[in-house]
Amino acid sequence: MSALTAAALTAALPAAPAFATDEVDCGAATEFVRMTYSQNGAEHTRCWKDPGSVSLNQEGVTSFSSGAEEVVVFWTTGQGWNVDVLEPHTSAPFAGADTYRVFGFQVR
Repeated sequence: MSALTAAALTAALPAAPAFATDEVDCGAATEFVRMTYSQNGAEHTRCWKDPGSVSLNQEGVTSFSSGAEEVVVFWTTGQGWNVDVLEPHTSAPFAGADTYRVFGFQVR
């Protein structure tokens, strides 16, 4: 990650949010922020709840959805970084067979 990207990400993701976003067991719930990624040939899912910021740097991401909250997500395909604001119950614009790196996100 370039110094410019790191500085922009640091500025966009506050170090001490008003609330902590907790990583939780996904189960069948759809209200959580949900990220699916591929690692060592296996697919994994991670979920979070509550408002706040999460710094990840997670590679191999195949999908990311906002759940019941508005989410600002920072991601890249290796061609520069992107920022998207996801309305509740929407997915990041990840498409095709590529995987993505999610730097982090903020649940509003």
